[in-house]
Amino acid sequence: MMAVRLAAVTALGILLFGFLTQAREQQAEFDPAQKLEGLWGAKHRFGPDIRGSLLILQTKQGWLADIAGFSVPARFDRQEVSFELPDGKGKFRGKRSGQEIMGQWIQPVTQVNGSTMATPVRLTADARSLWRGIVTPKEDTFTWYLPITRTPN
Repeated sequence: MMAVRLAAVTALGILLFGFLTQAREQQAEFDPAQKLEGLWGAKHRFGPDIRGSLLILQTKQGWLADIAGFSVPARFDRQEVSFELPDGKGKFRGKRSGQEIMGQWIQPVTQVNGSTMATPVRLTADARSLWRGIVTPKEDTFTWYLPITRTPN
């Protein structure tokens, strides 16, 4: 008799536990606040958009720099090379050494901390009047995190 009661109580406990678990899962489906719990994050990218292949070439009109859809005049003296993009979008300063130009890409003032950044750029000679390199600026991003927890009230 005792064994039957124990089996009945155990079965009832299992059924009750299953019912409560199912009810809790259904409540989570209908309770939007429970779906919001967790760590939320957002990242905003401010730029810069000027990046990629940089060409400096000699034309009949003089030296020209070409990057990201911009073609602007470049100053190419014996050893020094420089150019600036319009609207402060960036500038390049470099020195020629043999078949290379070692320089810096100076990107616009950042939105996050208000400073300028420079990244190294190495240009190599593809021909007597053509230099090629890659500009890889530092990303100007800001990330926010917001932890959301549920309180008893």
